[in-house]
Amino acid sequence: MTASVLGGAPPLPASGASGGRAEFRFERAPGGRTYLAGQYVEYPYHVTRPLYLEPSWPELPMLCVQSASGGLFQGDRLQLTAALGQEAAVQVTTQSATKAHRMQRDHAVQSVDLALAPGSYLEYLADPLILFPGARVLASVAVRLSEDSSAIVRESFLHHDPAGSREAAFSLLVSEVAISRPDGTLLALDRQRICPAGDTREVRDLLRRFPAQGAVYALGASSLPQLTEQLRHALDASPACYGGASALPNGCGAYLRVLAPDGESLRAALDLACAAARWSITRRPVSHHWRK
Repeated sequence: MTASVLGGAPPLPASGASGGRAEFRFERAPGGRTYLAGQYVEYPYHVTRPLYLEPSWPELPMLCVQSASGGLFQGDRLQLTAALGQEAAVQVTTQSATKAHRMQRDHAVQSVDLALAPGSYLEYLADPLILFPGARVLASVAVRLSEDSSAIVRESFLHHDPAGSREAAFSLLVSEVAISRPDGTLLALDRQRICPAGDTREVRDLLRRFPAQGAVYALGASSLPQLTEQLRHALDASPACYGGASALPNGCGAYLRVLAPDGESLRAALDLACAAARWSITRRPVSHHWRK
């Protein structure tokens, strides 16, 4: 990662820098159920077998990706990859929010690569990233979307100071969501860079007022006006939050960005948006177990 992205001089090497990979491949069985066809997991990642919890969609597995490390630390270089075969459908989530700890000499990188074959459907519903004072994180999600596949991707963060201050004390967050075709053609790119110490007073005030922020990307084949409207209705049901919904470029979907006063309000708003997006894309409801 370049010095311009990180801000200032290139980071010094971190002692104990570590990498970790998790790779998953999902296929659709002849009977219609999607199963985990292949996996490779390194520390700190850990998974158990997929669970089938949706009464209205018994063929849909939920895979919970867990971490044994206690969060993100300086020098971490983590990558998660999920590939879906034709007509496969899966939900990938995490066991809890991820804490990003103080990083004095380096930064942490967390990248996710999601590849969807024709006719497949993916929900990638990661819990928030919690940025502690001094955290420096580069996070990216790349979605390779086939012509008639679809996905719902949720990304979010909040900042927290154990001393009780509402000021944003993390050092840096660079977050990127890129949607492309399998041949590499870029459809949409959403990138943000937040460096509280170097940002404007307006940005710092916004982070103080809304310490929890996130987005839902509803991607693929669907009626775009209807999909965008469904996301807006989900936001209307969350009066404590502020945000907006819009169509994405190149007809690849719609997205909703949410600013919230706390993590619980953010979670509720994003849950409603994801449920609305699922209904709009698949005409299937969400069961109560979704709210962990």
